[in-house]
Amino acid sequence: MLIAGAKDNKKVTKPIFIVGAPRSGTTLLYQILCNHRDLSFFTHNMLRAGVYRRGRILGYRKELLARIQNLVHRDEPSRLPQEAPECWSDYLGVYDYLTESDYTEEMVYHYSRVIAQVQDIFRRPRFVNKNPQHCTRVRILNRIFPDAKFIHIIRDGAAVASSILYLCSNFPSTNSYFSGIREKIFPLLGDKGYLEILPEIQCYKLARDMLVSKAREAKTFGSDRYYEISYEDLVSEPRQKINEILDFCELRSYQDFEDRLPEIRNGNVKWENMWKEKKNSLVP
Repeated sequence: MLIAGAKDNKKVTKPIFIVGAPRSGTTLLYQILCNHRDLSFFTHNMLRAGVYRRGRILGYRKELLARIQNLVHRDEPSRLPQEAPECWSDYLGVYDYLTESDYTEEMVYHYSRVIAQVQDIFRRPRFVNKNPQHCTRVRILNRIFPDAKFIHIIRDGAAVASSILYLCSNFPSTNSYFSGIREKIFPLLGDKGYLEILPEIQCYKLARDMLVSKAREAKTFGSDRYYEISYEDLVSEPRQKINEILDFCELRSYQDFEDRLPEIRNGNVKWENMWKEKKNSLVP
């Protein structure tokens, strides 16, 4: 796709979007792929530099500002992959279900310029991003980037719901992260009276199911552009599954990338007891 108005006529080619409900393994997969030498991604330093905003003076030319941030903030967290919700929400909202009819040329111009800028900062030819909110955006992202690739990771619904409830109950700072689900997805599950009798853990399970359904709309884009993997398969056969994902993304594996693959453990086991304890209170 050509970047409208770009003097150097750069292309954003086959961007990769990792989709999946929160706590499904999207972060794990994102971190693994971001180790690849051909993939660029948002970092905290880039967000500090405002690469996702069009400035009045610099426009979308924030590469120097981002590199200055890298010099000032050398700590590892400043360079880790970020979802960058502030980048996407301006045009795509928060868990808003968007389709081809919501498309505008301005979206194409904006996101093409932003992603091209991220690629330039890294000096890498491809881009990857994960964001659970992309589950409701696959159709509009497909319209913006007709050659985009979507990797959909799906995790057991009970584990997802239990994990979210545990975080919200024990780490209040995470509540804001999941507020979009409560405000935008919960109301779609049923009328207010019905929701009031549902245990919170069941609401999260149903929200997960809805997000999986929305993300699966990307199946219609074709098998060369939609890849579905279960969290359980990823953690049981990580090297095999990562190689399959690289093939899907049209990326080559290499020794250093394989050496940096982390040890992965199945995190579902710790949530089984929590779900069993809550199961008797669930509404049929």
